[in-house]
Amino acid sequence: MNSFPERVILGPSNIFCPHCCAEISRNQTARLLLTRTNCQHSLALTQSRIILVSYFVLLGAYVSSLQSPQHQLVGTLYRDHRSWLLAWLKRNVACPHRAEDLSQDTFTRLLGREHLDTPREPRAFLVQVAKGLMFDHFRRAALEQAYLNELMLIPEGEHPSLEEQQLILEDLKAIDRMLGKLSSKARAAFLYNRLDGLSHAVIAEKVGVSVPRVRQYLTQGIRQCYIALYGEPI
Repeated sequence: MNSFPERVILGPSNIFCPHCCAEISRNQTARLLLTRTNCQHSLALTQSRIILVSYFVLLGAYVSSLQSPQHQLVGTLYRDHRSWLLAWLKRNVACPHRAEDLSQDTFTRLLGREHLDTPREPRAFLVQVAKGLMFDHFRRAALEQAYLNELMLIPEGEHPSLEEQQLILEDLKAIDRMLGKLSSKARAAFLYNRLDGLSHAVIAEKVGVSVPRVRQYLTQGIRQCYIALYGEPI
């Protein structure tokens, strides 16, 4: 059984409101999974993403590196190893533009860490971070391909518009990001319950765990939705 039910994959009524802009991938998706209701705003054109924003964030962090030792460390890593990392990514990623994005995302990820020690092997450390980002990229590419495969199974006249398709894909990727910290069984249990409406007993049989364990999985999933909506609980 597909973890994402047909009404979420195909139904344009589940498109989240473009008026929510930057919050569309977090708040609206989390609210859907928490309440199982849909945003009622009318559709509107979404704004284009600024692809190079991470570059300017990194540049600003480097210029103001004296603000904190961590920013200074990331700035040093960026200055000394960014070109090498980009060359490594270009050898391992088919698309040069994707390699460029991944190189910038690697340093952006480091800036977001609460604590960062000076690595003994900087290049090996950067490759480890970049590999994690590559894995996320390929997983989401597989998710997108699965959606397109499902789309091919319905009559062409019933296809959502290109704009709606893009919004649906963004929603699916947002769900993937939001639940990415859960184990595969916890993620499956949560989606079976919140999207397919299955009972705890049926989910336990499908996932191969006890009913109390299913309840624990659902609590973990709800917590991830809460964090997406309101941040970490104090």
